[in-house]
This record gives sequence, structure tokens and C-alpha cells, in this order.
Amino acid sequence: GVWTVPQELDVHVFMGNCELDFRDATLAPGLTTIDCTIRFGNLEITVPENMACEVKVVSIAGNVMQHRETTTTIDPAKPRLLIRGTVKMGNCEVFSLAPGESHTDAMRRKQLDRRQRPEQHLGVDEPAESHFL
Repeated sequence: GVWTVPQELDVHVFMGNCELDFRDATLAPGLTTIDCTIRFGNLEITVPENMACEVKVVSIAGNVMQHRETTTTIDPAKPRLLIRGTVKMGNCEVFSLAPGESHTDAMRRKQLDRRQRPEQHLGVDEPAESHFL
């Protein structure tokens, strides 16, 4: 939903889940920083496709991933997001979704895109190992 984001945001997750959606958020010009501490939990951040986002999160027996397939150009003149902190035994994931799109919608869209792409097959005369060199 619509919300105003402070210039600096501290997020602490302990044995739980935190979801932050920046698609309808109002950010101040320049850099907005999220300092996160995640222990045995999950932080899921959803950003617009054209938002510049840098992730500097250290993981100890955890997972840090960006699931971003930008189809639009990132606009450096717009507000930027910096995510930094630590994850221990948890997850920090950044997603890029279209406005109003859910994670399920995005998964279905990606599956449909894969089905519509022509499949690549090995040629009859080509040994399989030549493709792995």
C-alpha cells in the first residue's frame, strides 16, 4: 500500500517474517538505507522494476538473493535503496514485481514466458559433452 519511507529504516527480524513493499511507497530524493538484522527469520523486500537497489547484506548460514528481472531501465535520477546488514540462519530476498502483481502472478508469467520461447536442443551429430566445455 501507500506509505512514506523514512530516509533510514532499521529492520530487526527474529524468528518471524517481515515484508516491505516499496512499489507504492514515497521515498525522499537520494539514498534511502535499510539496516537489517535477521535471525532465524525472513525479510522480503519488493521494489519497482525501475528502482536502483544495492544489497550489502552479509550471510552466515543464511541466504541473500535478488530475484530481479528488470524489463525497464533503472532510472538513476529517482530515489535509490541501499539494504545492508546481517542474516544468520534466515533469508533476505529482494523481488521486483510489476504494480499490483503478486509473487504467484510473477511465477505464472515467467512460466508462460518460458513455454513461449523456442526450446534449444542438441544437434543430432553433436556430442553432449561439447556443450559443457
